Amino acid sequence: MTVDLSSGLPSGIASRLSSGSVSGGAANIAAGLFFSAVGLVVLGYGRRDGNVNAMALGGALMVFPYFVSDTVLTLIIGIGLTAAVFYSKE
Repeated sequence: MTVDLSSGLPSGIASRLSSGSVSGGAANIAAGLFFSAVGLVVLGYGRRDGNVNAMALGGALMVFPYFVSDTVLTLIIGIGLTAAVFYSKE
């Protein structure tokens, strides 16, 4: 059974995923380092204030770049998680 994971994505991202041209590069490494640094700050903030949501989002920001090799997806997920930090204030 084959599952098409790219059906709900924008056409540019879906075509890159289906063609197998997804690869990491310097921009992806820089984005991953940036979002990991943001995650470290958010995790520290969450630990200081006892905010479990901030700790979880900070951890997710630090870990997700290891599993995403496409720069565009790294930016989309990173921006989304960073925005979630600001909208999840208790």
